Amino acid sequence: MFAPSRRGFLASAALAGFGVVALDGCSRAADSRTGDSSTDVVHGQHGMTEETSGLTPDQALTKLVEGNKRFVAMQEVEPNLSATRLLTVAHGQHPFVGVLGCVDSRVPPELVFDRGLGDIFDARIAGAIADDAAIGSLEFGVEEFGVPLLVVVGHSNCGAVTSTVKALDSGDTTMPGRIGALVDPIIPAVRAAEAKGVSGADRINAGAREVVRTGVRALRASPVLEERLTTGKLKVLGAFYDLDSGKIDFLDV
Repeated sequence: MFAPSRRGFLASAALAGFGVVALDGCSRAADSRTGDSSTDVVHGQHGMTEETSGLTPDQALTKLVEGNKRFVAMQEVEPNLSATRLLTVAHGQHPFVGVLGCVDSRVPPELVFDRGLGDIFDARIAGAIADDAAIGSLEFGVEEFGVPLLVVVGHSNCGAVTSTVKALDSGDTTMPGRIGALVDPIIPAVRAAEAKGVSGADRINAGAREVVRTGVRALRASPVLEERLTTGKLKVLGAFYDLDSGKIDFLDV
């Protein structure tokens, strides 16, 4: 039912000849020959539940920072990922953060922040660009659920930014289908990085960071979010994920 954490996936490789049975929301090792189950949790501590409604922006940020630290250390506890949580959020959700992130399969917000079901209101689009649909989705999350924190998350070696840099270098930014709708908004970000003296391959990560900054500014300029931002009920931050380390750094915008 649930996707294993990286730590759990590695652990499962050592369970050759064993089956997996679900007990009380946790996956536990079982000898397929005898049917006996061990007491070792194969992935995560799925009995852990947390009350995340009513958090302040700073409290929400703390949860993200702590979760990413666990992920980097491969000591995930996978809060709010259990059969009980599944049934609870089926009747209503109270996400404590909205994330505008890239569609890249290597940067799933729930995993890199070590969170569970109903925690993160996701808007994912190639390059993490803040187009109208993405902004509107996060505005909805704030209006409908009172989400106290929005984070725009870019990442290293982003494919969308890489394609944009290559297109600019070739002098041909014509893209097939609707891919141009993704590349066009990234071009100003790459140009902004170049204006700061960045050149060569360094433009990829620098451009991705500029995309994040552009998204943060766009969300902070939203009339829908203005009152909450002014009163401190909402914060909008930028972040950057390193594919090699798994670490997320928050950016100055």
